[in-house]
This record gives sequence, C-alpha cells and structure tokens, in this order.
Amino acid sequence: MALATASNWIWNFLIAFFTPFITNAIDFRYGYVFAATNVVGGLIVYFFCMEGQGRTLEEIDTMYVQHVNPRNSEKWVPPPPEEMARIRREAGTADDIEGSGDNALAGPAEGPGEKSISKPTNEHSEAA
Repeated sequence: MALATASNWIWNFLIAFFTPFITNAIDFRYGYVFAATNVVGGLIVYFFCMEGQGRTLEEIDTMYVQHVNPRNSEKWVPPPPEEMARIRREAGTADDIEGSGDNALAGPAEGPGEKSISKPTNEHSEAA
C-alpha cells in the first residue's frame, strides 16, 4: 500500500511539474496526449483485466490458473468447489482451502495433545 501511495504522489508531482513546460511547447495538443493515454488505459483494461464482480478470490485465482480469456471472463462458470480445490492444488496455489471460509481465524481443529487456537478479539467483541 505504501508503494502505491508513493507512486501516486510521485506521478502527480511529475505531471504537475512538467505540465507548464509541455503546454508552452505544444499548447492545446497536450490534451491529445492525455486522451491517448486514456484510450490506451481503456484498451489495457478491456483486453487484460478479468471481470471479478460477484466472484470470490478463489474463483478469480482459478480463472488465472485456467488461463481464461479476459474478454470471456464474464461468462465463465466456476467449477464445483471440490474441482476448484483440485485445480488450485495441482497449480500450487491452494495454501489452505479448508481454512478459507468463515472459520479461517479459528485455526485447525483441536486434536489430541494440541492447544486450541482462539479467534482474536477486539474492543467490540464480547469476551467468552
């Protein structure tokens, strides 16, 4: 997150610093440069970014593992959970499929001779 923030500040500074020099040199045509970068950005999003609306992170990860075409990603139907877990496990991206649900913070089930791992609490949760 810090890298993204630093990059944002640097690019904003560079644009603000160089804009007067560029507009003095090429005048209103600077708008064409801006429009061209927006068009290129739009094309990159259209051709290379997958549709992630309404999908879990595991489904998006499986889409990348299966090399789904980004333009057809909206129509992609996720496989059943067992099949998706197998695909991700074979690709080496399934770290902890069983622990990725609501009980992910609870840790593994308590076995013989093992300590129970409790969920972290904050000031808004009730202590048991």
